[in-house]
Amino acid sequence: MRNHYRIISALLLSLFLLNPSFAGEISKIKQLKNLADEICGHYVDQGSNMVPAIKKSINYFMHNYFDYVSSPSKADIIGFLNKHKNQMTCEGGKNYMMVALDRESHMSLFRALFTKEIIILEPTMQHVDINAVSLIGKSKAPMTVLDYMDDIIKSKNKEPDTLQQIEDIRDMYVESFNAKKFSELSKKEQAPFLK
Repeated sequence: MRNHYRIISALLLSLFLLNPSFAGEISKIKQLKNLADEICGHYVDQGSNMVPAIKKSINYFMHNYFDYVSSPSKADIIGFLNKHKNQMTCEGGKNYMMVALDRESHMSLFRALFTKEIIILEPTMQHVDINAVSLIGKSKAPMTVLDYMDDIIKSKNKEPDTLQQIEDIRDMYVESFNAKKFSELSKKEQAPFLK
């Protein structure tokens, strides 16, 4: 059994030595998780400090770990968040957007940040894509943020006002931002999450 671990370790080491970009990709994945953890940590701010703190964290990570300029444009931020949406998880593998719903920070994240601060309306609309997928629960079922919203609404485990806010956000994202359930994603988008 020890020989088996030695062989695997040697293979991994050779991947790092022969392909430095492999090590760089692992480092980027770790930094995306760190960014998500930092965003989730800002949810405790719950006030006017939350949105600027999240933007500052995103700018910092983009500049220091992903070779962006120190003040990325809205288009850069949207592109970055959309490109890495599925890797940005915290709290047991949940996407940072799902954790915002758990911590009742949804109004600040979805309304203030995504639809006021980080959106481009003209000449063509660019926005943060909430079709991120996480593997949730004991069964590790793939869910999008929309699926997660639907589960929260069905569970009725939150105050009626909070449930109404989540339902309003859900409807807005379906109607205006092409939010989808996992079952509505293309086969290509689903493939990495199916066994």
